[in-house]
Amino acid sequence: PSVKPFIRAMWLGAAWAFLYALDVSTSSIPLKTFIVNFTYIPALLTVIAWLAVALEYVGHENWLTQRRLIILLIMPIIFVLAAFTSHWHTLWRYEYKLIWPGPLPTQIASNGIVYWVYIVYMLGVMGGTVKLLLSSLQNRNLYIQSTIVLIIGLLIPTVTGTLFVFNLL
Repeated sequence: PSVKPFIRAMWLGAAWAFLYALDVSTSSIPLKTFIVNFTYIPALLTVIAWLAVALEYVGHENWLTQRRLIILLIMPIIFVLAAFTSHWHTLWRYEYKLIWPGPLPTQIASNGIVYWVYIVYMLGVMGGTVKLLLSSLQNRNLYIQSTIVLIIGLLIPTVTGTLFVFNLL
């Protein structure tokens, strides 16, 4: 039953990875910034897609109504607008620099308050998704092994990304 949301999540993940590859392949700060700003779109939509997968997986697909989806998309729209207008303010990311920690250039920046709200939003949606899947383990009608694999599959990139954002990786 979760096939359509899962396919959407996979396409969004592929777009996210493709844009990341483009980012890694350039050493121009303006171009890197432009690409990274586009990367936020599939990143934000991916967490919502995974929530849709989890809702359908546990049998609550009716919860994600058009109205609730629009509400879920309000913050991502604000974040993307903040990212693309970041050269006018310090609410998102600012003071961009290019470093070469290895063979490929990496862009670093200072993070503003709206960027940290973005991080909390991403972690909150993913945390809610994982909690929803964990609560479904009590329902013996669902496949326990599949649910555990799904949870681990969501936790690995979430934990890794969190460690990266907080400079722990």
